[in-house]
Amino acid sequence: MQLIARSRTDISRLLAVMTGHWLIGVHSGRLGLPFNHYYRSCKDRRKEETVFHFLCECPALAVRKKTFLGRYMFSNLSELSESRIGDLLRYLTATGWI
Repeated sequence: MQLIARSRTDISRLLAVMTGHWLIGVHSGRLGLPFNHYYRSCKDRRKEETVFHFLCECPALAVRKKTFLGRYMFSNLSELSESRIGDLLRYLTATGWI
């Protein structure tokens, strides 16, 4: 029910994050756009810029995750299924990534 009340923009943002089809990491390269092999928020060159790192483990976004999603880190993406759609959208907006 939470999804039905959302705007097309919100639904598009959620689907982009869920599928990994947005301008992050290697997907940008597949579209012929410049991309980074490392994660831009935390500048960790050992971590590839992925949706998993963005949503679950990036230390640079930990406070925002705690504020909007209730936890500093997530071990896997399935743990995010407990989050409300509105909270996830607020997190996405606060990061400025999508």
